Amino acid sequence: MKTKLFLIGLLSFLYVSSQESRLVEVQDSDKEALALKDTPFYDGRNSNLDLAPTNDECDTAIELTINNDYSCGTVTPGTLFEATDSGIEGEIGTANDDVWFFFIATNEMHKVSLENVQGSVVMELMSGTCSNLNVIAFTSSPTMLVVGNLEVGTPYYVRVYSSSDEPQETTFDICVGTPPGPPSNDDCANAIPLTVNTDYLCGTVTGGTIHSATDSGIEADFGQADDDVWFSFTALASTHKIQVNNIVASTWQGMDLAIEVFAAECTGNLVVSSDPETFIVSNLVPETVYYVRVYSFYDYIVDTTFDICIGTPPPPPANDECSGAVALTVSQAVFCSSPTSGTLQSATDSGVEWQEGNADDDVWYSFVALSTSHLIFLQNIQGNDTDLAFEVLGGICGEQNSVQGFYANNGIVDELEIGNTYYVRVYTYYDNPNPNTIFSICISTPGPPPVNDQCDAAIELTVNEDYNCQSITSGTITFATDSDIETNTGNPDDDVWYRFTALSDTQKVSLLNIVGTTSDFVIEIFDSECGGEIIVSSDPQTFVVDELFVGSEYFLRVFTYSSEFHFANFDICIGTMPQSQPNDECEDAIPLTVNTNGLCEVTTTSSLAAATYSGIESEQGSPDDDVWFSFVATGTSHKLLITEQDDFETLSIEVFDGTCGEFILISNPESPFVDDLEIGTTYYVRVFSFSQEPVNTTFGICLTQRQVAPVNDECEGAVTLTVDADYCNGVLNNGTNLGSTGSDWDSSICMNDPQNDVWFSFTVPANVASVNISTNFTGASISNTIIALYNGACGNLTEMECNDNDGNSAMSTIEGAEVNVGETYYVRVVGYSQLDEGNFCLEVTTNENLSKDDFEKNTLKAYPNPVKNLLNLSNASEIRDVAIFNLLGQEVVAKAVNANNAQLDLSQLTTGAYLVKISSDNAIQTIKIIKE
Repeated sequence: MKTKLFLIGLLSFLYVSSQESRLVEVQDSDKEALALKDTPFYDGRNSNLDLAPTNDECDTAIELTINNDYSCGTVTPGTLFEATDSGIEGEIGTANDDVWFFFIATNEMHKVSLENVQGSVVMELMSGTCSNLNVIAFTSSPTMLVVGNLEVGTPYYVRVYSSSDEPQETTFDICVGTPPGPPSNDDCANAIPLTVNTDYLCGTVTGGTIHSATDSGIEADFGQADDDVWFSFTALASTHKIQVNNIVASTWQGMDLAIEVFAAECTGNLVVSSDPETFIVSNLVPETVYYVRVYSFYDYIVDTTFDICIGTPPPPPANDECSGAVALTVSQAVFCSSPTSGTLQSATDSGVEWQEGNADDDVWYSFVALSTSHLIFLQNIQGNDTDLAFEVLGGICGEQNSVQGFYANNGIVDELEIGNTYYVRVYTYYDNPNPNTIFSICISTPGPPPVNDQCDAAIELTVNEDYNCQSITSGTITFATDSDIETNTGNPDDDVWYRFTALSDTQKVSLLNIVGTTSDFVIEIFDSECGGEIIVSSDPQTFVVDELFVGSEYFLRVFTYSSEFHFANFDICIGTMPQSQPNDECEDAIPLTVNTNGLCEVTTTSSLAAATYSGIESEQGSPDDDVWFSFVATGTSHKLLITEQDDFETLSIEVFDGTCGEFILISNPESPFVDDLEIGTTYYVRVFSFSQEPVNTTFGICLTQRQVAPVNDECEGAVTLTVDADYCNGVLNNGTNLGSTGSDWDSSICMNDPQNDVWFSFTVPANVASVNISTNFTGASISNTIIALYNGACGNLTEMECNDNDGNSAMSTIEGAEVNVGETYYVRVVGYSQLDEGNFCLEVTTNENLSKDDFEKNTLKAYPNPVKNLLNLSNASEIRDVAIFNLLGQEVVAKAVNANNAQLDLSQLTTGAYLVKISSDNAIQTIKIIKE
């Protein structure tokens, strides 16, 4: 018996010893500690087998090798798998799974970084001993610390842990690097001379870095100049432009630079101090040497590199002052036939006071009035500042009076005297020190104002006895002028007038069928007389006004909200709200017509005004104003839609099976479709507002028979298109979304809840580098589409681009989408709303063919995409640097690579779409990634 027990004990010892040996091997290998989960004795964190890493406590910290540069040639693998709590509170999150490392400083500054991180972690750098530690730096995003003021020969501890309360299986590599020495221009005495460009194009730039730069001891005007570097230049003119661009840094703090210019000598007078990295410096003395210092704004150690350029502005425009005003040709027609080009580049302040904005960069024009009013248009505006204003002045240069100012791109100036000369000055609205804006300006003559341009000529409106607007009045604001009557809303510089006599104490006012250059109108109602008390001032173009006096006359005016000139026509209707609804109860439900062809050709109009509660509860809102409809099913599935409504209330639709009073709810609020119907059976529909407040919404409701879904209703059935097939000729259609359903796939970045999408695919032929994809062809029965382009495979797609409309058309076009030869891509087409269904034509055409360089460019690989934490990049040619931007254009990651392969830790980014800009030796490419 003793022999048997001895053998069992020996076998147990050998097994445990082998597992302990295996554990050591795993910890010393490239993050393979997770392999222990596969052993038969593994039982999670409650296992009797101790799986904690060897460096689970501070006193067993693993020593790190210090690299003599920042390239991380030597790294140490680490894992949090089965790590336990050291009992030391963390700076961020919960440090219940920390592991420990240490290094002995060989320099006053070191960089500690985590690479290949499979998870989200916190890193802390500590001084002292394991029994008495002090945190001197910590980070969770990015996983990198650059720390100075270290004592050479002193040990420092690094603790890594996950910020989550739950156990993590995170793995990583840790590296300690040594910075290079200070830049050669670390002090002003060694300032690098800059070549001054004779224009603004920056043909010659000088590279720089503040990596390892030290404090020059010269106080900064703002920010922390503890890492400044120096440059010098000899002024060629009294004004120069300084640009610091191509900024690359591993942290966002390193991206924010400050620049200062000093006169004559290193400790001379401060000429300018700028946080923006591009600015104009004026009042320089030609042939004088000036000194420029660049430093990071924040008190952080950074590894920033950049390019710096000195540019010379062109001379001011010839019409920089009133005395050089360019004479404009005035068109006697509404539209200009010969606009005049202009620029604000290098324009200066004329010293003349202004009405709107900041006219510190104005240029001047003149014209002779041919009419008492003229239209002024600013068109074709381009440049770094397109927010312009203009002002019309009378008199002579130096003795001018302002006639009218406009913060707009066009406007009508009136009360002019025919034959008099007037001046127009154009400028950027805000204080932009360096606009390169170009534009064209023209002056035309407006047509006569509408007959009801003034209140005393108000047009009388017929008041409808109901809300159906059978009697409407057409109107226009085109060429309307200002009545000089104050408003509570918007800019009434183009108001027109109406009057009506109230038939009820509650009337409904609707502006309908708006056509023109704007649809943003204001409607105001005045009590009793022109210029009386404003009782309603409404930006929404449909509203109900109450507490009116029956038989009293009221005045109404209409105008566009903005101060810009607009061409626009409309219809106006005064309706009378009912005292009750005919279909207020289920027993009085209005029968709906079923459109059997799937299109809303027949709709039913109704209203919630004066509707009451039917006593039937709902989970979708407050059905205290429900109205009822019924229909007889013509198929097993129907579709119900609100086709139009005259306000912005949220409406709910419910479908019931049974009889009034004995209902079963059979509809799904998330879908417009009602399924499992019995042909010939009567069903009931109720509509109500989500709001608990009374509403007066008028709406249209449409019922269609569900059509058979197209074969390409889902990605797996995508219709294959041939690139450059030249199919869409205005007659043929190759797509329809009639009867389609929403795909089981995420909504695109420019699609709002796509419920009727269909799918196409194409394979890129030889020599094609980019393609155009479009539905913008004549002959379609659908008028508003959205398209999205994906790569990958059905079930694992990544969105590349999305387009809502093609300029002036509601149809869609994606231009210049970069593609790879031989790969298959997917196109998703959806109607803008549930109402946008019908036929269309989709075509894929070549945008660009591959050149020799393009073949090289197409070797770029980015994976995985979508990405959770680490994004891998590889390219045949060397990748210089990478920058990542969110969809607002803000740079969120920047990294210098200088290698053919790179790995970016994106764990700190929030979920969503990002643009990755990769600069290599022969090309700059931008790709889209999805962060999960």
